[in-house]
Amino acid sequence: MLRSYRKGLDSLAVLVAFCIVLAAGCRKTEPVGSPAIEDTVKPTHAAKNVILIVVDALRADRLAGKRGDVPLMPKLAEFASKSWWFTNAISQAAWTKPSMVSIFTSLYPGVHKVQFGVHDMIVEEQAITADALPDSLRTFASYLKLAGYQTAAIQTNANMQAQFGVNQGFDFYRFNPYPDFRANDVTDAAIETIGQLRSPYFLYLHYMDPHAPYDPPAAYRAMFGAPPPISEAEKGLLARYNEYYLDHVLYRVGINEEQQGGSFSASGKEHIRYLYDGEVRFIDDEVTRLLEFVETNAADSVIVLTADHGEELWEHGSIGHGKIVYQEVVHVPLFVRLPGFSHRLIDFPVETIDIVPTLAAFLGLEPNPDWQGRNLIPVVETNSTAVRPIFSRAMASLQIANLHLDSVTVGSDKLIVNRKTGAEEFYDLSEDLREQINLAAERTEKVALLRELLQMHTENNRKHPKTSTETKQTTLDAETAARLKAIGYL
Repeated sequence: MLRSYRKGLDSLAVLVAFCIVLAAGCRKTEPVGSPAIEDTVKPTHAAKNVILIVVDALRADRLAGKRGDVPLMPKLAEFASKSWWFTNAISQAAWTKPSMVSIFTSLYPGVHKVQFGVHDMIVEEQAITADALPDSLRTFASYLKLAGYQTAAIQTNANMQAQFGVNQGFDFYRFNPYPDFRANDVTDAAIETIGQLRSPYFLYLHYMDPHAPYDPPAAYRAMFGAPPPISEAEKGLLARYNEYYLDHVLYRVGINEEQQGGSFSASGKEHIRYLYDGEVRFIDDEVTRLLEFVETNAADSVIVLTADHGEELWEHGSIGHGKIVYQEVVHVPLFVRLPGFSHRLIDFPVETIDIVPTLAAFLGLEPNPDWQGRNLIPVVETNSTAVRPIFSRAMASLQIANLHLDSVTVGSDKLIVNRKTGAEEFYDLSEDLREQINLAAERTEKVALLRELLQMHTENNRKHPKTSTETKQTTLDAETAARLKAIGYL
């Protein structure tokens, strides 16, 4: 089918085949024709401890990347090489809250509709409202709790506080806000918590480094040689980075006509990348310290490491996340260590909503029929190369931004549709991984095919039994607003 698609032959037949795959993927946790769960998971794998590690804003290219000749994440890359390392994992949303809700529920954002961090432009004495997880959507923590697991979380992202409903199903949900609580603090707390949990347990850890403001510990600032030069004016911007970033975002999404507070030079931008990479190396050490503890004290645990999203570093003229669905933001690291399974390097495209169905299958638990993700065990075990559409969305955390981008990728062909303007972008990732050359005007047949897949995806989400007709909202108190401001959201 993929060969026919690429040659542009018999497009209607290929489209029908894609639609069958897409429709199956909306409600089933296994690919069409795959074995039943009980045929692929040994009963002895049940009741394992599960540790889910999310590193906020970690780009997929950093896991095996280098700065100069110095590896950025040598320790975690080695651990990944001993696991199932998915090199083509895509997040379903471009910022934390919708992405994490998709991971927890195995539902696309078009179904759970937890989209926005702030609904309106903030004015004095106006109540600030934000989306929250509806009670009707069961999280993976709730699912495992019903299966007899003790559930715990250590969370550092202000967008994932308990008031947003994301603590559903957790016996213990600890929140310590970043940047006061850093990667070393998370690892310390995780080690202490593991010692207090009874097996089987589910432990979710959320590391905020390397999220902005980029501020690696001193030991990690000189690890890659001298930092790129930065002017005094740029040092001032860096010192008040959150103000700079919000100003930049409001300009990029069209709320402000111009950027008010200055900008970074080419060298200043490289200095920011240098700081980001210092944070990445800090994460490498601290997460590895945790994994070494787990290997010594709970060696048969299931371990998953991923990111909620990546980070723009001016590849398309901007920085941060939430505003685009280009690869630098939606391509995330993902490796899974399942006891009893040999390591694999897997380039088959997967989605982060696949994590929950895969873990449930490994644990020998019945899948939730509402999940839209897939059990990846049959895919890996059979070395599947079947065509599969992959979807992502960006709507920004500010509803007033009036932004809505959807993307679908099939193989190396990627279509981005701006739902507000109708503009389309088509990229051939096999030749243009950085998405610099828009071929939409030249590849009209493929654009039409991918557009139809997006339309079917939207319709399938609309018909899903768990699609929310109304979003749940919560009002932010002053303390929560201050925490969001500290990481650049207000």
